[in-house]
Amino acid sequence: MSKLYTIQTNVPICPECGGGLKYYQIMQDYRCIHCGARYHVVGYGKTEREFICERRIVVNQHER
Repeated sequence: MSKLYTIQTNVPICPECGGGLKYYQIMQDYRCIHCGARYHVVGYGKTEREFICERRIVVNQHER
């Protein structure tokens, strides 16, 4: 299992580079607009403004 990250929904920030994250509702994941990292939502955090996300590794360009 990959490392889990807590991402706040009011100002989503990439844990790796500090860039902004954009939410894609269909895939239920966040993508960094700077480094391209992907974080899939796997649960809710301790507050209503937090999601628990798992880092996704992109194997090839077709998965983006």
